[in-house]
Parts: sequence; C-alpha cells; structure tokens
Amino acid sequence: MRGVARRGLWLPVVATAVATAVATAVALPACQVFRAVDFHPDDPAPERFRTEWQIHLTTPAPLAYFPEEFAVPGYDPKRRVVVAGSSKGEIVCADLQTGRQRWRYAAFGKVRSAPTIDREAVFIGTTDGSLYKIELAGGTLAWDKPFPTSGAITSPPALSSKLVLFQNDRGRLFAVDRATGEYRWDHGRPKPDFFTIRGEGGPTVKDEVAYVGFDDGTLAAMKVEDGATLWTRSLAGDTTQFIDVDARPVIRGDALYAGAFAVGMYSVGRKNGEIRWFHPAKGVRSPALGGDLLYFSTGDRELRALDVVTGKLVWRMKLAYGSMAAPTVAGDRVYLANGDSILLVGAATGLVEARLTPDDGQAASVAATGSWLHFVNNSGALMGARVR
Repeated sequence: MRGVARRGLWLPVVATAVATAVATAVALPACQVFRAVDFHPDDPAPERFRTEWQIHLTTPAPLAYFPEEFAVPGYDPKRRVVVAGSSKGEIVCADLQTGRQRWRYAAFGKVRSAPTIDREAVFIGTTDGSLYKIELAGGTLAWDKPFPTSGAITSPPALSSKLVLFQNDRGRLFAVDRATGEYRWDHGRPKPDFFTIRGEGGPTVKDEVAYVGFDDGTLAAMKVEDGATLWTRSLAGDTTQFIDVDARPVIRGDALYAGAFAVGMYSVGRKNGEIRWFHPAKGVRSPALGGDLLYFSTGDRELRALDVVTGKLVWRMKLAYGSMAAPTVAGDRVYLANGDSILLVGAATGLVEARLTPDDGQAASVAATGSWLHFVNNSGALMGARVR
C-alpha cells in the first residue's frame, strides 16, 4: 500500500524500493543498495496519525520564501509538560497532551536548540549568547540575570550535580553554578586556520565527566569539577576541512559515540578515548541510540543504522530530496525531519511508515515520548501530534 501526505495529517506510506544489505564499518561496497523513499500523493490511504493542538510562538517574516525554525522541544515527565522556544525568543510551557499553555517567557535572543529540564527548572540558551534558568512551575527567571557569553548558544546544556555546562559557537565550553548562575570555569581550543562548520553539538555529562567536541576535530573528556582535561582524541583522520566534532556525543555503557562532520562516526572508550570503530560518512549529524543500534543522518540525505558494538551498517535509507535534521528515537520508531516533512521510520527496518507535512515544512528535529510527538514547525508553531 502506498500513501498520501496532507497538511496536518499523518498517513501511512511505504517506500517503493526495498533493499537492505550489511556493510562493514570501514567501507560501503559499491554493489550495496539502499532503501529509496518515494511518495505518491495521488494514492488514497486511511489516516493513522493526527495533529491534536498547536500554539503559535512566532510568525514568519512577510517576505520569507522558505522560513525555518530550529528550536527543539523538551519534556518534563513528572509534570507532563513540553517546553519549546522559537526564533522570536518566545519560550512556552504547555501540557503535552492538551496543549494548554502553562506559561510563556520572552528571551532576548533566538532559540535554536532544545532546553534541558531537571527537577524544577528549565535551562536554555539563545543566539545572543545568554543561558537562562527558568522556574518550571511559574515561568520566571530563576537567576538574578541570564549568564552572558560572546557567542551564540545553539545546543542543549548538560547538567551535573552542582553545575550546568554548555558550549557556544566560539568554541568555548562554560560551567556555571546551577543554583546561582555564577561562573565556575571555561575551556576552549585554538581556533583552526581552516574552514569549519558554524555551530556546536554541546557537551554530554556522565559520572561527573564532560565529553565535548571542538572545531579542530578534537573530542575531549574533562572533569566537571574544574575543567581539567582527562584525555583528548583527534577524530579528523586525514581530512583537513570541515572536521568539526559538532555531533553531540551519546553514551552506552563504557562506550562514547561521536562524529566529525566531514569524516564520519566513531565509537571510543569513555575511560581513555581509544578508538573502537570508525564508520565513514559526510555531513554527520548528532546520533541517537535505540536498543543495539546507533542512528544518525548525513549530508548525503541518508539515515543510517549501525550496530553499536561492531559499527557495521545494519540498514540505510536515502531520501531523494531535503536536508535531514538529527534523528529522534522513541521505542521502535525513528522520527526524521527533512525540511519539508517529518518521516516515521521503522527502527529495525529503515522503512518509512508515515509522513507528516506541517505548514511551511519542518527543519528542526522533533521530540517524542510514548504515543506523542512534539515539534516547532517552520511557521513558528509548537505542535502536538498523537500516534494512535
């Protein structure tokens, strides 16, 4: 059965080309074929998924031909709320099922990432270089003032027991006191003299160690307490341009997974940073873990699934158009935004099972929990959709 995608509706689709092969982590054989996605809008199909509510955060400029929003929602499971920002700086907290607005906060800069929510507060950065701590209950600023830096913050902060860590697009990692917002330390690396990609992936914190990538192709592990370097590892290989480690690291057991933009995806040991496997790819986005698979999208419009232990390719799905955001994994589903639509992909198979086309398209990654999907579309609306 093929399918149809209408604005505001989730409808099932099936890719016309179905072929999968397993490749080694070192090279993709020329004979290997991939799953090609082809949509047929004239074919009828019953409705499976539906948009339930929306809250407008901003409105595209009148002359914006292709408006884009890059904010990603975040959840508080205890309160059952979703929090998201927008390019206008509006940050909203809403009931994740009904969309009822709990509060709204106006920041000075644009929001182009996800918030980090823990206990009773929301931590979120903006493009004017400010980090905010907002009370989750009432939506008021928890610190005396936002913590200022000289570079845009476009990735989520990470939390330790006492500190909040975040990175700006000047390549610096900052640590500030969670309770007061006071400066504790910062760390950076020399600016490369070659071309780099603007932006950063942000840190990941585990067991009071921060793992973070830099523009010069370096992945580093640092003590959260004082920023002391435990180890560094170059992920650049023989590549000399666009080697930024802009893919936010993810952790499974004693392994750390991170990617260099123009090089590929790596698995390294958390303790010493030794490379365990390498998978070549171009235009690597931040990865996501699901079971025994690691998912990431590429600049070649491919979504790939790798075995986390061996790095071998399990499947790959290629799109004929669009620019892929980082994938989101929820149970047996992978959600992928490609600029125009949000695709629901089978986590085990790589087959596209459904598609949602929001107004003006979807550039940013989405958030998913249980049967719910939340996203900020390119029209500037926070939307909640339910998987029935």
